[in-house]
Amino acid sequence: EGLQVIANVTIDGILVGRAESDFKYWEFDITGALRQSRAGNKSSFLLEVRFESSPNFAQTKYMEYTMTQPDCPAYLEDIPHRNFIRAEQSSFGWDWGPAFAPVGIFGNVTLKLLAQPNSV
Repeated sequence: EGLQVIANVTIDGILVGRAESDFKYWEFDITGALRQSRAGNKSSFLLEVRFESSPNFAQTKYMEYTMTQPDCPAYLEDIPHRNFIRAEQSSFGWDWGPAFAPVGIFGNVTLKLLAQPNSV
C-alpha cells in the first residue's frame, strides 16, 4: 500500500514501478515482468523493493531545480532541501523534533490476480 519514500520495485530484477511520494498508495502492473521471467519456466519469482536515501534524492532534485530557493531556517537544516521530498515534512526535523528521514513499507503488500493464470 505505501512506500516511504523513494523506491524501485522489481520482479526478478525487472523494474515494474518507482515510488516518489509518501502520499499515495502504489499499484504496479507486473504482467510484463512475469512474462519475461516465466520464459525460463520458473515457478517462483523474487519481488524486491529497494529504497533510496531521501536526503540524497532531495539534494539531486535541488541541484536540478533552476529557480532560486530561499534559505532554510536554521532549525530546519537537519535535512536540507526536504521541500523536494513528497513526504510528511515533520519526519525530516522540526523545531521540536529530531530528523529521521524514515524509509520503509507501510501497510500491506499484496498481489492481485486480474486475469486468468494461463493468460500470463
